Amino acid sequence: MKDIFFDENFIRFFKLSKIETDFFLYPFLLFEYKGYKSISSLGYQGVIVKKDYSENEIQDFYKKLDLFRKEKSIVTEFIRYNPFLGNSIVFPEKIASSTFFIVDVEKNPKEYFDNLPSRTRNSIKKAKECITVKRDRHVGILKGSLNYKNEFFYDEKSLKDLLNTPFTVKLSAFLDGEEVASSLFFYSKETSYYIANFSNDEGKKNGANTLLIYEFYRYCYENKIKFLGLGGGFKDGDSLSFFKNQFSTRKTEIFHSKFIFDRKAYQKLSENIDGNYFPPYLKDVNLLKLSNTCSESD
Repeated sequence: MKDIFFDENFIRFFKLSKIETDFFLYPFLLFEYKGYKSISSLGYQGVIVKKDYSENEIQDFYKKLDLFRKEKSIVTEFIRYNPFLGNSIVFPEKIASSTFFIVDVEKNPKEYFDNLPSRTRNSIKKAKECITVKRDRHVGILKGSLNYKNEFFYDEKSLKDLLNTPFTVKLSAFLDGEEVASSLFFYSKETSYYIANFSNDEGKKNGANTLLIYEFYRYCYENKIKFLGLGGGFKDGDSLSFFKNQFSTRKTEIFHSKFIFDRKAYQKLSENIDGNYFPPYLKDVNLLKLSNTCSESD
């Protein structure tokens, strides 16, 4: 299965580091904070298996990864596993972290629509009466999403650059010629992801966000994309979870692994910082900003 988070276009655009052999691929962000380097998944990644391997081949991969960690003096490593790829290496420290809503793109758009909850169908019908949906690559109203933390962009320029990549689709809702809502998606040959959204009061009042999700389902169906990953909420059972759940055909758990290789540095950086975020000292930091100053050739 092809997934955007392992696609070479994605890896190059975000200047990711990677450990790769003939049998395995592990892309990740390498970044530096206060002189200390760490590793993190960008999106849903981990280590994927490219083809059948022997014990010697997996041990060779582990040796390359360990050497990278030591040469770069890595303090922490965070892996967020991909929800769609079954051909991945799972580390023993893997734990469940959150609910992930999935839309299986199997039914034609009319059948999918007919199986949505009645409140969702009514919202889409209401939106269709007054809203036009278009694809474009302008930042537009999506600039409003900069008010919220997003791991894939952090200012207007980074968002604009992202919108001009071959793996993004931006759908915008227009009411009387004015853009009132916009959603950003990543896609590859078989999988896609809901990445960001913003709408003003008129967009919310007229159901623009529900129409945008439905229209992207149509896009996936027409382009034979098999899955749409909606992600989860900020916490289970919140309003964002409720919004995404109405479109999903099933849900799964997202898993992650956390490693601390330099306990002394970790404790120093985490001193007097509370919270469940890992590592705690990076809770309010955009890792892309840090990675832009830290290349694999350092």
